[in-house]
Amino acid sequence: MRICYEGFKAFNERHGFPPNYPSIEAATARVQGLLKHPAVFGVVAVDQGGCGLGFDFLSERSPILVDSAAQGEV
Repeated sequence: MRICYEGFKAFNERHGFPPNYPSIEAATARVQGLLKHPAVFGVVAVDQGGCGLGFDFLSERSPILVDSAAQGEV
């Protein structure tokens, strides 16, 4: 899970934030836990040649609420 560790590390260093993960092993454990969860889905961004560029996780664990007065507005 090098991309997870290095991506967060670079972002946090650039903005002066503390690290999300102390090591690649810690990032790997977090990603593996998310992959095993039945309500979490991973998505991957790839370039036209199929090379992985990044990833994220989507969770169905909690509902997303939208103010009904704002629905349908753009």
